[in-house]
Amino acid sequence: HTSTPADADVLARAAARLGVEPAELSAKMCTRYVAAPDGWFTVHLTVQQCCNARDALAKALYGRLFDWLLPRANETICPNA
Repeated sequence: HTSTPADADVLARAAARLGVEPAELSAKMCTRYVAAPDGWFTVHLTVQQCCNARDALAKALYGRLFDWLLPRANETICPNA
């Protein structure tokens, strides 16, 4: 059983904004890699795990956007502070 994004258009738009291919984004959001003594294995995530990965990515992106935006907004509001 593997998980894939339900809406290919949403996936394509998100991938375009991130500068990656939709298949690459889907693979990174729905699989993980596990190291074993005889090599690396791809493990397919459950639907819930994929949703958690999506939510974590959104949180990280919003956090970075906020960290970038806040100093610029403060500088605009109070240039000499």
